[in-house]
Parts: sequence; C-alpha cells; structure tokens
Amino acid sequence: MLALVNADTAAAFSWEPIAAVIGVLGLVGVGFAVATYFRQFPKRELRYRTSTQKLVASSLPAGTVSVSVHGVPLADPYITIVTFTSASRADIPSSSFDALKPIEVRVDRDAVLLEATAISPNLVGFDGALAPGTTYSQFDVPPQLVHPGASGAATFVTSGRPEVDVTATLIDIKIRTETPELDAQRERRAALWAATIGALASAIAGALTTLATLLWP
Repeated sequence: MLALVNADTAAAFSWEPIAAVIGVLGLVGVGFAVATYFRQFPKRELRYRTSTQKLVASSLPAGTVSVSVHGVPLADPYITIVTFTSASRADIPSSSFDALKPIEVRVDRDAVLLEATAISPNLVGFDGALAPGTTYSQFDVPPQLVHPGASGAATFVTSGRPEVDVTATLIDIKIRTETPELDAQRERRAALWAATIGALASAIAGALTTLATLLWP
C-alpha cells in the first residue's frame, strides 16, 4: 500500500531541536570530563619565595646604625625571609617526601635564624634549627602533612647579601620558586582558564535558550 505523507506535516519536521539537544549534551559532557579530571588528578605543588633586604643603607655615615648578633657587629647586615606556600588542591602527605628527606634550605654563609613560624592555620613546619657551617648554613622543612594553602616562613640575618638554595626530593610534587615573571605567567593562565570557562558556560546557556525556543516557540 502506498502511504501518502501530508506536505504540511513533512515541512513541520525539523532537525534543529535534535541538533540543539546534541550540542547541549556535548557541552555538558566536556564540562563533566574537565571536572572529573581535576578531581581525579588534583594539582600538588609547593612554592617558595625569597625576600632579602639590606638593613643599613649604604648612604648612612659609618657608625650611625649598627646591627650586632651575640654582641658581634655585622659589617653588612641583611635580613632574609624564605616563605613556603602550598599551591595544591589536595593534601601533600608526609610520604611524598622521598625517603623521608626534608626540604633543605641552604645559605651560602653563616646565618642567624631569628624566627621560623607558621603564618597560616595549616602550617608548613620548620625544624627551627639553623646550624652554622664553614661554607654554608642550613635549615630544614621536615616531612609532614601539608594542607592546601598551608604556609610558613623562616627569617634570618647574614653579613653580606646571601644566596639561598632550596633542595627538595618530593615524589610527583612540583616545587617552584616564585618570581614576578612566574607570577605574571600564572595570572595569564588563570585569566585564560576563566575566559574558557566563561565561554563554555555562555555556549551552554545559548544552546539551552535555542532549544527552548525550538521546543516551545
């Protein structure tokens, strides 16, 4: 039997709603995949920043200001602050310290540790011991559980501008020094991610609007 199709009915059919549904599902799928990836593979990273400042300006006349340690004047006193911060989205377990080795902070000259403290509730703890050596001084960040956002700092003084070297053997954990250049790069990446997420959200909203218009004209 030959079936006759009403021309008006055929003309009324449109693939646009189906395409809109597929588009929405695709965008939602992309968003879900990204969220799942970040949940399964959270970033774990430690950052450190070194700030050094001369305590006595060279322009001052000799003898105007003096800095002494244990009664011994420092010829060219500097104060240095080394700050560690967790930039992680998940805890860094103590087992991530390879062979339970601490993070070593070495100074290329004798130094006197003034303070080693936490500067946030979830601390990065220091052992508080700075052992003077013949060629360098050292203090350690011992193996510990480090929470996201944890931060801690050590402050010490030296005679002469020091060079600070950080040695860490963390398993699958990045440790990076913070500099103005790296700060700018991170800001650009954050802006790119924000723009990408905004574009994805806008696309989903547009697809939903289109779908609603097609289904309920």
